[in-house]
Amino acid sequence: MSPYKKIILISVSCTMVYFVAGQVGETGASFSNQEETMVQITAAFVFPSTIKSLEENIHDKVEEIIQSFNHMPQDSSAKSLLKLKSDKEMLLKQYDHLIIKWSELQHDVKEVKQYASQAKISNKSEEFLFVTEAFNEIEKIISGIEYEKKLLEIEETLTALDVSISILEEKEAVEMEKMNGETQDIEGEHSNIPVQESPIQNDQIEVDSSEESN
Repeated sequence: MSPYKKIILISVSCTMVYFVAGQVGETGASFSNQEETMVQITAAFVFPSTIKSLEENIHDKVEEIIQSFNHMPQDSSAKSLLKLKSDKEMLLKQYDHLIIKWSELQHDVKEVKQYASQAKISNKSEEFLFVTEAFNEIEKIISGIEYEKKLLEIEETLTALDVSISILEEKEAVEMEKMNGETQDIEGEHSNIPVQESPIQNDQIEVDSSEESN
């Protein structure tokens, strides 16, 4: 083989080796970048937008619960039976609605609490400080609701309404019985009045009798 051909073959071989090495290097770098990106994504177990969305949901539910507490019927005196029954029906619906809303609220709070716990044990806890701050703020808001106390007040109001309704129903029953008794007495008095014969009819009978004797 000619020395020139050997030189050409060697050059081509070196070029191919260099090209392949370059491609392998780029592929390795690409995989390395992808792996680093995946690690960063895994480390970010929660994003600020997620916490913000949960905070907004919690604030909305808290506001709705507080508004419901403020619109509860309080005084059950000096009301008609119909109004008392209407208040009771409305209060029962609000009571059930509050229990549902409180359950939904606790679900959101629990989710934020789990994120806060992860943030504390994270190697980059400072980066997730917004999570713990959000949870601390949410805890303050929840503690200010006094849910258990308010729920007890609703139950006491329902009991008071039941008592007032029972009293008025009994009163109406007594009044109705009294009215029925008076009606029966009046009817009895009418039935005992003697029927008086008309004098005109008696006179007519005597005249008729005298005419027949003649």
